Amino acid sequence: MDRLETRRLWEERIMIFKASRLSVAKWVKTQDGITEHQVKYWLKKFKREASEVTSSSSKWLPVSVQAENRNEAQTSGVTIDVHGGQGGCFCSFS
Repeated sequence: MDRLETRRLWEERIMIFKASRLSVAKWVKTQDGITEHQVKYWLKKFKREASEVTSSSSKWLPVSVQAENRNEAQTSGVTIDVHGGQGGCFCSFS
């Protein structure tokens, strides 16, 4: 079995495991030849890969704020609200 076939097999196994809603320990008892270590390895691998895709697809944009006059820039507060992401992050700066 080559790497791609192994990966596809484990993608399917992990999907079945998650659908079972069992703990890793209980699920492997229902499977012949699969160990807890293998399941935890592939869960961690897929989670890490998903995280890398998410973080590499994040883009930062430059922001510049210009006041209408010099006094306003020194005395007024600026509020920046940041919304977004799959985690629903909300930040506010003043």
